[in-house]
Amino acid sequence: MELTQSLRDNNFNVYGPWEHTIEHAWDWPNEEWGLMVFEDDINAIRNADWVVVLSWGRKGTTQGTAWEQGFAFGIGKPILFVEMNDEIQSLMAANGRYASIKWDVEGIINYLIAIRNGKDFDDKLRTKTEQK
Repeated sequence: MELTQSLRDNNFNVYGPWEHTIEHAWDWPNEEWGLMVFEDDINAIRNADWVVVLSWGRKGTTQGTAWEQGFAFGIGKPILFVEMNDEIQSLMAANGRYASIKWDVEGIINYLIAIRNGKDFDDKLRTKTEQK
């Protein structure tokens, strides 16, 4: 994924759940494999300095992404919400973020570099979201 590689190229340590593998996954019953993936994701979120959420809108974002965002917000992790398209966002996702930005790899990288260098998350970056 372009964003993942760009983040790594800029010395960010990235955990991408889509890259996650469990050794000998096919040897595990699905329930046990699923629990291992879940626990690894939870540990990655707990250990993160902040969380970047990629959103395809209220109807396009997966339940897993929504759950991970809610968990991260609930434990106080700052969330940069990346809107991948112009779809309406969920009111829960819209309010469970510290800042949002439209999909633009260079803009995301520049924003996160500024955060890493001490800039505070900027609520002015929140985009408009229909909530009714």
